[in-house]
Amino acid sequence: VANHWVGQDPESTVSWVVDMHRLGVNVDAATALARRIGQGQSPEFVDRWLPQLPEKVRNRAFTQSVTRQARTDPLAAADRIAEQSDTLLRRTATKELLQTWQRQDPESAAQWVLANDPIEQREPLNEIVRSWSTRDAEAALTFVQNYGDADLQDQVLVGAALSTRDADQLTNLYDQIQEPQNQLTFSMLAYNNLKQVAPERAEQFRQSAGLTTDGQLDVNQ
Repeated sequence: VANHWVGQDPESTVSWVVDMHRLGVNVDAATALARRIGQGQSPEFVDRWLPQLPEKVRNRAFTQSVTRQARTDPLAAADRIAEQSDTLLRRTATKELLQTWQRQDPESAAQWVLANDPIEQREPLNEIVRSWSTRDAEAALTFVQNYGDADLQDQVLVGAALSTRDADQLTNLYDQIQEPQNQLTFSMLAYNNLKQVAPERAEQFRQSAGLTTDGQLDVNQ
């Protein structure tokens, strides 16, 4: 009933949820309500009610709202996240923001991370450039080379292992990777990729990369 109600009269529905929370009554439909609030209402509506909502509803509604807004105005969504005092909520919402943003404009998403998240930029940057490289490895590599970061460049090459099915190209990419752990990750992905299209070349690649037949590191070599 509440899930239908929020579509007809969101103000009254959210007010009811807040009242129930104040009375200590758990609303069973809280998760569904949060999703409907975040996806169906304006950012202004969500932010106005946010401080009064129960934590479970608040976090889900805000994250859903940010994800929706990121499709059309990721910078505005990022500004809303920065205004939140809850560290965990900021981190969760930022992850959802970047997942949406990087699918549409990976370069802008990566630039935003570099400019705004200097402390925790490694993980989101790795995820962005790795995903980007599965769609356009050349553009991703050009971007990261401007920063002179060996590990970040490796992430692009590792991502390319998921989309490249040319054995010669994979070998060339492998030779460019600088960090041993990244070489191993690349090798396992590339081997499993090649097995599907060129079994003989996959076997040659496996042996040269020092992998076992199940695509793991051969510790006996």
